[in-house]
Amino acid sequence: METLAPILERLQAEPLWHASLGSRELFHSNMLAWIADRFPAETKVTFAPWLERASASIAQAPSREALHFDLVIQLGGYAPLIIENKMYALPDEEQLRRYTARAIKRFVHPSLVLLSLTNPGWPGASYDVDGHRWRWVSYGDLAKRLLGRLPPEPGGFKEEVLSHYAQLVELVQAVADQVDIHDQGERLLLPTTVHEALREVRMTDFAGKLRAYRAGRLIKQLLTGSSGTNVRTWANFSNGSPVLEAFSELPGGDEVGWQYQANQWRLTLILPSLSGRSDEDRARREARAREMMSWFDFGPFVEIMGPAAATPSRAEIRQEFNHYAPDMVYRYRRLDHPTVTQLVELAIACDARARDFGAAPRSRAPVWGGVTARPVIDRAPKV
Repeated sequence: METLAPILERLQAEPLWHASLGSRELFHSNMLAWIADRFPAETKVTFAPWLERASASIAQAPSREALHFDLVIQLGGYAPLIIENKMYALPDEEQLRRYTARAIKRFVHPSLVLLSLTNPGWPGASYDVDGHRWRWVSYGDLAKRLLGRLPPEPGGFKEEVLSHYAQLVELVQAVADQVDIHDQGERLLLPTTVHEALREVRMTDFAGKLRAYRAGRLIKQLLTGSSGTNVRTWANFSNGSPVLEAFSELPGGDEVGWQYQANQWRLTLILPSLSGRSDEDRARREARAREMMSWFDFGPFVEIMGPAAATPSRAEIRQEFNHYAPDMVYRYRRLDHPTVTQLVELAIACDARARDFGAAPRSRAPVWGGVTARPVIDRAPKV
């Protein structure tokens, strides 16, 4: 992280950075729309690798938020370019699947681009949906192409804005690259000094989301490979803490799994068959949890994390359970500053035990960074 400080200093000095903070993704969609409208020649060259020829098409003004698309650029002689903009949000493949169906109904052979700071990890940087391909373009790539194609004689206001914007995007991508996970031996949480430096530029939540996403994708890939099908997984960042989870389905539709959030490792049951908010519903869920007491064995957790992880929570000492209405029951142990490797080992151990319980890994696609798969507990539980 030695090179992060000068990048943040340059970012703080960039006026467009401060202008962008109010609307985040919308600011960048608006800027790209303005560039496409005012600099069509430079836009064609900048986006050339992702444009498709369409001789019958005519140029139209860029549109924003049309049919929920972040940006649609229609240049003369090219198929419409649909851009899903994820500057600070995480790539969401389920959302892209929905948008694909909407795009092909509205446009003829559109070019589909996911523009984001976060690498979604797609093979070949592309994601196929029913014969249609989304291509990932990093903001860093966009910045390089913009910087290489600025008007030859800048000096007017519009040209200066374009130059500043290209430099802004380059700096933001540089921050994202610095705070990403590069080695599984890293701790999931950034060092306090880095966290505080990012707070000065209001990028702490993004950095946390990015790192949770990277760890979550690795866990998802390994679980998918070990069990042969997709496990329902979720990764994001909420209330100042990364959130990771994975669940498998039990016979009858209930679920067994784990969560990591707010320095807690939770062994969890999701019991929609016993959903409800009354005291009686809570008692039935607790009775079901007691029938599955072996799931709440923290022995593998202690083996992986060491003796420091052996201290039970107060609820566990009292032989009670934690609840989160309307259908969640769990126990937890404190987990401070885990490495990505440790989280992966814990996830694999839980996956093996879930299958021993007769759980069948979910076949539907996992959710990433969009709508939460389960309610997020935004504070430590009362015990």
